[in-house]
Amino acid sequence: MKRIFVVFLVLFALVGQSLAQTAIKVSSLEEKIAEGVTAKQLSEYLHFVASDDMQGRNTPSTGLNIVARFLALNLERWGFKPAGDNGTYFQDIALSTTRVDPSATSLMIDGQALAWGTDFQAIPTSGSASNAPVVWGGNGFFVKGQPDPLAGVDVKGKIVVVYSEGLPRGMTFQQFRAVGRGNTEDPATHAKNAGAVGVIMLGTPNTTSAAAWERTRRTRENGGNFSVDKFRPATTSDFPSVVLSQKASEAL
Repeated sequence: MKRIFVVFLVLFALVGQSLAQTAIKVSSLEEKIAEGVTAKQLSEYLHFVASDDMQGRNTPSTGLNIVARFLALNLERWGFKPAGDNGTYFQDIALSTTRVDPSATSLMIDGQALAWGTDFQAIPTSGSASNAPVVWGGNGFFVKGQPDPLAGVDVKGKIVVVYSEGLPRGMTFQQFRAVGRGNTEDPATHAKNAGAVGVIMLGTPNTTSAAAWERTRRTRENGGNFSVDKFRPATTSDFPSVVLSQKASEAL
């Protein structure tokens, strides 16, 4: 697993009046300035910010930084006082993402090595599980008030194999969400909390379609969503969680 660190620029400007105030006295000079703001001018700004040249302004991205600097230049031109880091309009926020290193990621079942990206994919983790027995874990989901698929199954020190098409069978997304975050566990979390050392998710039509499989592989290798370092857990996950292709699932 590799971690990638980047710096995300956030724009800050100190305005003269508090946003919480309900009544703002506008001077004649300010009224004159406001009258100079035209629909054409606003349209030009918006078209620049939303142009294809900004490449979607992903976080983080060169396009996003260009737009931030464009806004900062205009704020300076309009007389706004900067309130960011070191007297600038920007604040540095450290972001990071995790990604899989294919050369350091392996899976072997019954002595047969499986190929990364073809036979299996994995969630980025620094953990491993060797010579562990395998047990069946149903759909793997824990939902309070519903039958527990791991009830009566000794999963301690074992790898749990599950099959799920995204949600517990018979439940809609709205029903699952209504149960409450503290009353549900996804298959990997449930298996880990029950004492398992890893989880293998069998491929489903949704996860193993050519487009979905390739999209997931790229995300795993290049890194997914970025998160703010300040809010990241102190330790990274050490629980191996892999998804098998349709062919590998049938072989298992």
